[in-house]
Amino acid sequence: MDTSKLKDVEELQNRYSTLTRYLFALLTGAVVLFPTITGAFHPPYVFTFFLFSFWVFAVPGILLLAVGFYLAGGVRISDKNATEVERWLHRTGGLGNWSSLLALTSLVIYVIGNLHSDHTSAPRITTINANPHTVQQGQWISLSATANDQNKDYLTWNWELNKKTLGKLRTISWLVPDNEPIGEKNITLTVSDGEKTDNSQIKILVIKGGNTMAIPNEKQEELKHYVDDRMKLYLAKRERDNHPITTELKSSQSVLLKAALKNIHSLEAVRDEPSAITEALDAYYSLPIQELSAASGLPKCEDYPMLWPFCRS
Repeated sequence: MDTSKLKDVEELQNRYSTLTRYLFALLTGAVVLFPTITGAFHPPYVFTFFLFSFWVFAVPGILLLAVGFYLAGGVRISDKNATEVERWLHRTGGLGNWSSLLALTSLVIYVIGNLHSDHTSAPRITTINANPHTVQQGQWISLSATANDQNKDYLTWNWELNKKTLGKLRTISWLVPDNEPIGEKNITLTVSDGEKTDNSQIKILVIKGGNTMAIPNEKQEELKHYVDDRMKLYLAKRERDNHPITTELKSSQSVLLKAALKNIHSLEAVRDEPSAITEALDAYYSLPIQELSAASGLPKCEDYPMLWPFCRS
């Protein structure tokens, strides 16, 4: 084989060696940092097809580049192997370079798309709660929610029932009118960042006011055991966290049980109250000790509707 042919193959080796080195470094770096890159974005994700394309091209790209890099820098050219080396350089180096470029391009498109999506994303309501879920006419109900906004924009809140605004704060208290029709109600929350909005609904049950139907004994026992277990958990948690457990808190068990049995007057309410009881106890044990002491362990429902049924009606 003439020297010009050998020289051409050596130049081809040098050219592929430089290109494959940079592409191999970029591609392996992208694969290593892939969890960090994708973890920086928030759902809902966009352009997921390009994320799939990245892996489709990246895996064969790395393998082909590794072979091409070896042929370009680790094989000595001679008369016997020059033709073979040239052919395989074109195959592995060429295909590896193109596959790597397509993989990196797919990742760049995915990153740009999700950066834009995060920057212009709508707020997302994460939780929405009502306490209690079953409420009598003429009683208070507390509505609360949380929402995330990736842009950290200022959020506005609007609670509506039948297109009538109930409040414009994240947590509101609503006095159910005495003439509110009984039955299930869908309360709608709309959260806005000024450009985009998110909506969510929560269902409550309005029952007739002044309903004094006695709760069957087995339901009373069920309610007592549930409330008793929840209070023991809260007191144990306070003790574990080294928070003071005052006499008022120790004696709150019987007071709260009596308040719950007095406030809950219907079978429908008992059926729906477990989640409301948990939320109410959260709120109760979050109050400053001084406020509980001032109210003899039982604040007024009109002052603290979020405590229902553990409040003085």
